[in-house]
Amino acid sequence: MIVQRADFFGGRWHNGFVPLDAEAGTELLSAFEAHARFEPRDTAEQQPAWKQLIPYCVVTRGRDVFYAQRLEGQGDPRLWRRISIGFGGHVGDEDAPPQGAVQRALHRELREELSMTGASGGRPMPRLVGLLNDERDDVGRVHAGLVYRLHVAADCRVEVREVHKLRGGFAPLAALRGHASGEAPRVAPREGLWEDRASIESWSAIVLRSGLWRTPEADREGSVSEDPRREDQE
Repeated sequence: MIVQRADFFGGRWHNGFVPLDAEAGTELLSAFEAHARFEPRDTAEQQPAWKQLIPYCVVTRGRDVFYAQRLEGQGDPRLWRRISIGFGGHVGDEDAPPQGAVQRALHRELREELSMTGASGGRPMPRLVGLLNDERDDVGRVHAGLVYRLHVAADCRVEVREVHKLRGGFAPLAALRGHASGEAPRVAPREGLWEDRASIESWSAIVLRSGLWRTPEADREGSVSEDPRREDQE
């Protein structure tokens, strides 16, 4: 699913993370879907005049963030050991029509990628919290991330499904942010362990350095808002 770059923001998309409150997120998503259409992915990857919309969900539990690391031997060697905190993927024609397609794709991708069990009070709902854009390379120029946040209960067990391709677990925000900035992590992960050679993929690094963690909603949920330092967005 794509939109025309020129149809939004005068064609000049902000580079980095733009936080969205509930009203702004609903309006932007509705506008995207009203202007969206489906195109062959091979064509879309070569069209910088288009933006492919990607739901990108961050899962938090208390003050921890769930991450996944690609194992060696799986897929493109350039991606081995790369760490991501975003789960989701392309919106395909199986998610049609455009109205509501982003939500359908998000839930489909989460079911395919993650197992979540033991959550009290039923399955929580992801919330749209920001728009993510990175124009620094050819891949980023043809994609835009719709960043969702899924805050799960303390008794919710989250696991990656494709254990032959990925390993994952919860880690403190401070450790992930330190790793993304190249600093020595202040706290080790509680589940799983990444190597020093591992790197954070670019979208995840942008989100980790964003203002997402200092929103009033995050404070009310008791999530990862303990670091009061202000950091510049990309």
